[in-house]
Amino acid sequence: MRHASAMTILKYFLQLLEVMGQISEFLELLSTPIGLAGMVCLTSYESLILFGCDTANSIVLAAVVTLTFHIASNRPNF
Repeated sequence: MRHASAMTILKYFLQLLEVMGQISEFLELLSTPIGLAGMVCLTSYESLILFGCDTANSIVLAAVVTLTFHIASNRPNF
């Protein structure tokens, strides 16, 4: 009986480690320039919706904000 409960605990621990690894990979993705641009896009879209813009205008404005952010953060040094 104890062997079965120890195996169950081990199984759940391994699942927890797997989930933590996936979360770590997701956070690494968010730290890349594309991930940051995606976060800016989503947050600006949600903010515009909360401020009362309609969906079509929010999408266009969020895309403009995202492109501006992406260009400004990745501009080359001449």
